[in-house]
Amino acid sequence: MQISIKKDELQPYPGNDSKLSFLDGKIISSDVIDKDKIVGIISAKQDGRKLDVIYPDSDKAEVKNFRVENIQRKNEESMVILSWNGKSGGSSDGGSVEIVVPPLNTFELINVKIIN
Repeated sequence: MQISIKKDELQPYPGNDSKLSFLDGKIISSDVIDKDKIVGIISAKQDGRKLDVIYPDSDKAEVKNFRVENIQRKNEESMVILSWNGKSGGSSDGGSVEIVVPPLNTFELINVKIIN
């Protein structure tokens, strides 16, 4: 079975607290993975601190949504390391990606979409 990860951009939680963000993404597999097996596929850390990963979907599917919660924006730029290991889902696929978390009190354009 093959597994790939697709991530969105960092998003602030609704409201005025700009210190916390979340990251949504999808686990895409070539076969159905049960929820109890998908829980161990994604992990995330920020400055050595393990971040919570939740899976809002509860049904079996080839595409599973996930969310990395409580990513902290600090006075200095930091990194989140998003890792995946498909072993619990029956795959040898794995990898990691570094995600830059911009510091507080800065404005950065991180994504642009053109819609006609």
